[in-house]
Amino acid sequence: MYALRDVTATVTSIALQTSSIMSKKIAERPDSLVLDVKFGKGSFNNEVEASLELAKSMIQAGELCGIRTSALVTRMDNVMGCAVGNWLEVKECINIMTMGASGKTPECISRSKDLIEITLTLAAQMLVQAKKAATLQEGIAMAQDHLLSGKCWKKFREMVQAQGGSLRCIESPEDYPKAKYSAKVISPKKGFITS
Repeated sequence: MYALRDVTATVTSIALQTSSIMSKKIAERPDSLVLDVKFGKGSFNNEVEASLELAKSMIQAGELCGIRTSALVTRMDNVMGCAVGNWLEVKECINIMTMGASGKTPECISRSKDLIEITLTLAAQMLVQAKKAATLQEGIAMAQDHLLSGKCWKKFREMVQAQGGSLRCIESPEDYPKAKYSAKVISPKKGFITS
């Protein structure tokens, strides 16, 4: 659907964004749904007002289908965490989920604070909706406890197994096949990359 929206210049259409995103979520038939709706330079919606409108539209779609739905509207001006690329992002999340149980703190974790913060907040909102936490703050504390105790890692492993995935890949991410081609791009000076 995105390709069609792209060629018809309707990428920012709230109705089409809603149907594209929510059709997949509703098809899963969850009891409850927490959405992370982005705005900013890295989003289809640069302005917060458009993302608020999208969030309201998606909440309405979910609720009309009998799914308790909420949304957090968050900024997307920069990369979250320290990894870019599908497997590298998964590997970063593995490092985060295993840091408490292993006692290790990979260097990348200190640069992943924004990713950890938004993930704990989204998890906390889901705990509130599931009536496992009374407040968002209580939910954040619970989610953080589950992260540091290794419960998140255990659940992730169960989810990978349930979907027929290989535990070998996530238990030894360094053994995952490397990309055939790679190149280092080294800047001659300090600075920032902007779009």
